[in-house]
Amino acid sequence: EINGSFNTRDLLDPDNTLLNIKLNRFNTSMRKIKMLMPKFNPPANFNKLGSINFVGRFDGFLEDFVAYGKLKSDVGIAEMDMNLNLTESVHKARFSGNLKVTNFNLGVWSDNPDLGLVNFASKVEKGRGLTLETIQADLTASIASLEFKKYYYKGIDLNGKIDKNTFAGILKSDDPNLNFLFDGNV
Repeated sequence: EINGSFNTRDLLDPDNTLLNIKLNRFNTSMRKIKMLMPKFNPPANFNKLGSINFVGRFDGFLEDFVAYGKLKSDVGIAEMDMNLNLTESVHKARFSGNLKVTNFNLGVWSDNPDLGLVNFASKVEKGRGLTLETIQADLTASIASLEFKKYYYKGIDLNGKIDKNTFAGILKSDDPNLNFLFDGNV
């Protein structure tokens, strides 16, 4: 279900199709998105988003675009102002922007039953790669709450760089059950 407006150029040429879409309401699923954009092949956990409702804008090419707005899915809510460039591949994708997540079920997303809901605001710069083996980015985040083993940790801030499965930077927590300051590599 779609309600909004769009302008396009070169619609019949997928490599050069330019889209400017304003969505007042867009209800879909990852399966349907993949049907519309056959070259879009995100990591498997994106399928866990299930039903998707998006209100916002999409401007750019099918594999290089800016999207901003509010996305509601089966695993939580995300408000974003993001640029994603997939022209080289998912492994070499480039991304940047701001993301705010509300009541996102990190346990379902990651298949980790110890994790639960997370609420945070973050900024990503110089992002590259969309898999754990390839991801690199400068990241700042303020985690309002993170559920781990049925306890909600609060007041966690981080500022650093992610390179594959390594984080280098500062992680600070003011939670009474997790009060610490970490400055280093993990």
